[in-house]
Amino acid sequence: MIQRARAACQHQFFMEIFTIAAWEIWKQRNTKIFRGTVQNGRNVSFILYSYIFIDAKMSLEIPSLLG
Repeated sequence: MIQRARAACQHQFFMEIFTIAAWEIWKQRNTKIFRGTVQNGRNVSFILYSYIFIDAKMSLEIPSLLG
């Protein structure tokens, strides 16, 4: 299933983004189970968006650093 998603995405850092997303979901789960609270879903979305945005920005800057 992950291989199909990776093939469909064609993003250079797909596994890193997937790992971060899985880690954030895991932290949400642990917060709910052990603390009995639920964090705002927008916080998770913002964290994932920021990783994707930073990743995209870095991938644009890397070729200019090499040249």
